[in-house]
Amino acid sequence: MRNKSALLRAKLAERQLQVGVGARDSLEARLIEEAGFNFVWASSLCISASCGLPDEGLIGGTELVRRASEIDQAIDLPTVLDSDLGYFSESQIRTLVSRIERNGLAGICMEDKTGPKTNSLASDVKQDLCGAEDFALKIRAAVDARASTTVLIARVEAFIAGAGLEEALRRAYLYAEAGADCVAIHSRSPNADEVIRFVRMWNGTIPLMLIPTTYAVHEVAIREEGKVQMIIYANQLTRAAVRVQTELLARLRVGHGAAIVDDELVSVERLFQLQGRDTRRTLRKKP
Repeated sequence: MRNKSALLRAKLAERQLQVGVGARDSLEARLIEEAGFNFVWASSLCISASCGLPDEGLIGGTELVRRASEIDQAIDLPTVLDSDLGYFSESQIRTLVSRIERNGLAGICMEDKTGPKTNSLASDVKQDLCGAEDFALKIRAAVDARASTTVLIARVEAFIAGAGLEEALRRAYLYAEAGADCVAIHSRSPNADEVIRFVRMWNGTIPLMLIPTTYAVHEVAIREEGKVQMIIYANQLTRAAVRVQTELLARLRVGHGAAIVDDELVSVERLFQLQGRDTRRTLRKKP
């Protein structure tokens, strides 16, 4: 079995920009791998959506790790778990880190908000930060629990909570000192201005991660800054699937037959390929 966390850590050490895409399941993960991305983000939003649930912590840590592990086992790429840990106790964090290591996941992202869990992009609820010093202690607990090369990403939610640039930087430096391997700076602004200001003012020794969902950045420009080494397109694939499937269902309902959409579908053989059917048949034939 490949040590995927060591692989991801080595790429970060080489200061190569790693671009990942969020997945809700193994099928999406295989498409991401086939497209040539560097890692898969086991997205709590997308996994929750696949269960028909809001992204409000309704899927527990154990189940989230299980779903992420299913994704990871389907691909050769590293998988990073999108997790909420700001409101977890230090003992719960140690347990979760140990569990993700046993399941072979390459990394885990911890965000510094209090419970109850709310999705960071939700604008109709108050987003509360936990104490920065308390969260730094939780990062130390994760570092202490780590037995291998698991990449620990500390996600700063200061912009999400409206706390501003100075507080975002203060938290990021604290988390880096506590032992985080990477700092994710998150924003739901419609433009990248506050994120770019943060990147340009960052003088820490660990790399940054961006999650462009509501704003846009160009990978070439980000690479030239030399500070960002991870970019995640966290939910675009699942959102695209919902749009395409909604439109197709509407056409099926009106057309009263599958022939109307046949030319827009992949073949059943393509699904077999993504399921790994050919590989399994080859293995069965071996003496």
